[in-house]
Amino acid sequence: MSGGTEPAFSGRRALPPNNSNGEEDKLPTMEIVGLLPKGVHLQDYLNVTDVHLFKESWDTNKVEHHTDRYDNEKLIVRRGQPFFVQIDFNRPYDPKRDFIRLEYVIGRYPQENKGTYIPVPIVSEFRSGKWGAKIILKENQSVRLSVQSSPKCIVGKFRMYVAIWTPYGIIRTDRNPATDTYILFNPWCEEDAVYLDNEKEREEYVLNDLGIIFHGNFDDMKTRSWNYGQFENGILDACLFVMDKAQMDLSGRGNPVKISRVASAMCRGRGRAALSSQSQRPVHSAKDLLQEVCRSLRNRNLPRSNVLWPLGAEFAINAKDDQGVVVGSWDNIYAYGVPPSSWTGSVDILLEYHSSGNPVQYGQCWVFAGVLNTFFRCLGIPARVVTNYFSAHDNNANLQMDIFLDEDGKINPKLTKDSVWNYHCWNEAWMTRPDLPVGFGGWQVVDSTPQENSDGMYRCGPASVQAVKHGHVCFQFDTPFVFAEVNSDLVYITVKKDTTHLVEAVDKTHIGKLIVTKEIGGDGKQDITDNYKFQEGKEEERLALETALMYGAKKPLDTEGIHQFKADIDMDFEVEKAVLGKDFKITITFRNSTPRRYTATAYLSGNIVFYTGVAKTEFKNQTFDVKVEPYSFTNEEVQIKAGEYMGKLLEQATLHFFVSSRINETSKVLAMQKSTVLHIPTVNLKVRGQKVVGSDMVVTVEFTNPLKETLYNIWIHLDGPGVIKPIRKMFRELPPNSTLTWEEVCRPWVPGSRKLMATLNCDALRHVYGELELQIQRRR
Repeated sequence: MSGGTEPAFSGRRALPPNNSNGEEDKLPTMEIVGLLPKGVHLQDYLNVTDVHLFKESWDTNKVEHHTDRYDNEKLIVRRGQPFFVQIDFNRPYDPKRDFIRLEYVIGRYPQENKGTYIPVPIVSEFRSGKWGAKIILKENQSVRLSVQSSPKCIVGKFRMYVAIWTPYGIIRTDRNPATDTYILFNPWCEEDAVYLDNEKEREEYVLNDLGIIFHGNFDDMKTRSWNYGQFENGILDACLFVMDKAQMDLSGRGNPVKISRVASAMCRGRGRAALSSQSQRPVHSAKDLLQEVCRSLRNRNLPRSNVLWPLGAEFAINAKDDQGVVVGSWDNIYAYGVPPSSWTGSVDILLEYHSSGNPVQYGQCWVFAGVLNTFFRCLGIPARVVTNYFSAHDNNANLQMDIFLDEDGKINPKLTKDSVWNYHCWNEAWMTRPDLPVGFGGWQVVDSTPQENSDGMYRCGPASVQAVKHGHVCFQFDTPFVFAEVNSDLVYITVKKDTTHLVEAVDKTHIGKLIVTKEIGGDGKQDITDNYKFQEGKEEERLALETALMYGAKKPLDTEGIHQFKADIDMDFEVEKAVLGKDFKITITFRNSTPRRYTATAYLSGNIVFYTGVAKTEFKNQTFDVKVEPYSFTNEEVQIKAGEYMGKLLEQATLHFFVSSRINETSKVLAMQKSTVLHIPTVNLKVRGQKVVGSDMVVTVEFTNPLKETLYNIWIHLDGPGVIKPIRKMFRELPPNSTLTWEEVCRPWVPGSRKLMATLNCDALRHVYGELELQIQRRR
């Protein structure tokens, strides 16, 4: 079936692309074959008077299909699983002389061979994997059908018709938006590509609308809750709109591999300011001037605009059409938008994107991952957010993070192009991989912050986690890059004055130090590092590396054995717990395990860094001499003053320290680097009143300014899924040691375990966060 006739050319019939779920053409209510004899009226035959879809949240259709939590008046079902439809006629239905069928149509140019026009015949028994409708009840002038969809059908919003055959043609019901039906992926159906056989995992990875995203450092992990909000009003339509904006052909929307590939490009952000060392460019006065103008306008609280975009930011977009969901920015300038740390969930982002059609400002990796997780779970694809601590960005795919040092032990920024993210968030989506050998289905990495070009677009995945672990980098999509993110070596190389290179040390355990996700049924962490890599030094780990090298991964430097070299002098350092606005110290320890006395010249560099590992500015450098007596150790302390780093901080208050030392007697260079996240104040949340569905409750937000300066233009974002809709408020100023208080009245509508979340942002202070767990009781 086709919605229209197009001219033929070059021996082929061409139809326009069918890539929008939102566009449609009405099917004719009558299709007459030949001439209609005089006196014959098709209305005299069996006619439909009403259609019932049992689409209320308490009805069988939504309860059995696990779609009863969607705030949507339309019928929402999952593919491959029967649902009920009742049809009322103008007279009793007689199967011997009345012939009916259902029709499901999606898009503007429906075709049966593309799966966009689906005729559903009346059958006596269902056939596996096929559409069909079975009569289960005939009563008076009504017929109740059990309708089974194909477990491979397109996922989206279908238009429904009832067609009746007569000797002279077809009578079809009018276009009726009330009968529109959403069909989603079905993790409960064994024939579906996203089938997940564990009920607790389905509850967590499909039905849970609240999550935890991990950030900070691997030895000082930070968490923040995230409102995925996949069931909120308008979110399902917004997710379908994302695919429309990507101009994804409707015929491919039943394939989770294709959908995740498109979603990676559409939800992504790629900021020029701090994704890699290569992005660091000289700052020119024109740029400085524009940034100051943007900051000034923002501070005056002017309305948001989609016209002026700050330099150093790029769209989170499909590279072909510039229409993705979130704008990525890493330069700490957020004029005309919301700082990434202000978001508490995906709902506001997706609703704004659907409403305006323009990218929402601004996001970074955890924001993109949160939005993509909402997209997956909303459509029915099991998904989770994953955090990789010390994530490598391997620019030249050589499985090495090359840190080049000058002969005095300082990092050479011109030669050092690779970067190591303190942490990086991506998604895992659960699906079969029929395009790969057996055993490589299951969790697939889909990164919505892709850092390299993949098949002409910035996207990453789906890459099989099993393929990554076993070094099968030949398997699509983008497995080599993910393998490097978790398995690269950190290599320190001294560049001699004669331009020769000397490998000083290799750290094979730094990259991919810890990979975590939220535990099932709780807010704790689940360590999934073993899913991605074998333990260092094990035979399986060596085999995985050899497999990757065999399939084309490059490793130009022979570093074997270097990491086993034991120096006469060992060096380590510790960073004291650092609190925002306070002084702290770094203790550097040198240990001598020989009978010989050694001296060394040491150098410490402190940098303000983006969490992507790229330095913004150096705020501390200090050189000192060290003497270490035989069989002893010595400690050197370096004081870090608050005034040295305050005023230079970025979106996340991350400080990076690099310590190197040259042993004078042997010329051996020791090098080590560590990052620390400053401990920042929190927002306090309190409630009073009955914690009962439908009862008024007062939420109080409090924050005390711990700094020695006045804070200006302070934005607070309050969110509580099922408790309070997202809301923002601005406070003009807050003097030192003063407390701001904000109260809001809310009326919870979802029972069970819920959370209130609040973020606070201003130019001087970011990533301030607080949350409160609540137990909302049902109304008796």
